[in-house]
Amino acid sequence: MAVTAFATLAVAAPTETPDICLAICYLEEPECPGPSYPKNEGECWTCCTPQV
Repeated sequence: MAVTAFATLAVAAPTETPDICLAICYLEEPECPGPSYPKNEGECWTCCTPQV
């Protein structure tokens, strides 16, 4: 599996707490450990963790 690093900037409304996503690019949908979930960022997949 090839992995490429990337950075992304998420913009959220002031009342929202943004999820925290890994700065990594998987070419295929990863299996993320709970409570993280896979998220598609264009041509890349990453794992994000919801913030409460």
